[in-house]
Amino acid sequence: MKDALSQFRKVLSLSFFDLKFFKLIFENRSMTAAAKSLDITVSAASHRLSSLRETFDDVLFVRSQPNMVPTSKAHELYPVVCEILGQLERLTAPKEFNPHSLRRTFRVGCVDNALLTVLRRFVEKFYEMAPHCHLEFQPINKNLFKRLEEGKLDAAILPSIHELPPNIREMFLYENAFCLCVRKGHPLTETHRRKGELTPEDLRPFKRVVISHTRQTAEQVYCIDERRLATDAPLEAALSTPYFLTVPPILAKSDFIALLPRDTAETLSSWPEFPIEAIPYTPPSGYGSYYTRLIWHERTDQDVELQWFRGLFSLLARKAL
Repeated sequence: MKDALSQFRKVLSLSFFDLKFFKLIFENRSMTAAAKSLDITVSAASHRLSSLRETFDDVLFVRSQPNMVPTSKAHELYPVVCEILGQLERLTAPKEFNPHSLRRTFRVGCVDNALLTVLRRFVEKFYEMAPHCHLEFQPINKNLFKRLEEGKLDAAILPSIHELPPNIREMFLYENAFCLCVRKGHPLTETHRRKGELTPEDLRPFKRVVISHTRQTAEQVYCIDERRLATDAPLEAALSTPYFLTVPPILAKSDFIALLPRDTAETLSSWPEFPIEAIPYTPPSGYGSYYTRLIWHERTDQDVELQWFRGLFSLLARKAL
C-alpha cells in the first residue's frame, strides 16, 4: 500500500506535459512519434525520458527496434497516468472557447526584427480571429525566463542558439541561417563573386556591427556573437546596437559588416532607402544555422487561451519563409 501511494504521489508531481509524453510513448511505442505529437525535438524528448526514468528509478521503456517496449513498471503507471490526465483535461476544458469574444492581453518577448519576419503574418490573422484582444511586445533582457515564470510574459521568440532552463517549453517554427550584410558595392561583394564564398580571413579588414541586447560586460541573453563569424582572433567591433532595424542605415554609409539572420537580412536588403545586400556566409565554426522558436513556461501548458495562441503561432510562423 505504501509503495502504491508513493508511486501515485510521484505521478502527481509530474507536469501535464510529462504525463502526456509518457502516455504517447506507451501508446505509440515510439519516442520519436511522441516528440512529434508534442512539437519538441527528439533530443528534448530524450532528456524528458531520462528525467522520468530518474523519477521512477526504472528505465520504463526498452529499445527494441523499431519500437519502445514498456517495462512492467510502465504498465503499472499507465492506468494511473491516464486517470490523472483525464481528470486534468476535464477540469481545464472550457465549456466554450471563442477567440472572437475573448478579451485578453497577450505579452510576447521578442527583438525588433520579429515584426518583419516571424510575426508579419501572425498579427493580421490574430486580430481577425480575436478583435477584442491586445498584443503587447516587450524587449528581451536577462530576466526573460523569470518574467515567463512570473507571468509577466506569456511567450517569447528566442533562437535555438540560446540554451533554456528545464522549466521552459519550446516549439520550433522554422530553420534559419545567417547572412553577411554589407552596403551595395562593398569590396566583399566582389570577393564573393570572384571566389564563390567568403572566409574569416576575407572579413578580417572590416569592422563589424554587433547585435546585442546587453552591455559587453553583462550576461548575454540575446547576442549574435563572434563565434559565428570566425574561429580565431575576434573581428574588431565598430559598434553595438540592440536594434536590428538600425543596421541598414549604418551599413549603407560605411564599410562595416553585420551578421544577420537570413530572413531578416533578406527583408532589410529589399528596402530601397538603404542600399545593402545579403551575402551567403557559412561560418567555419559550425554555427551556420539554427531554429526560430517560440518558448513559454511550463505552468501555462494547460491554459486553453494560450494553447490557442501558440497554435496560431505554429500555423502561421512556420510558413514565414
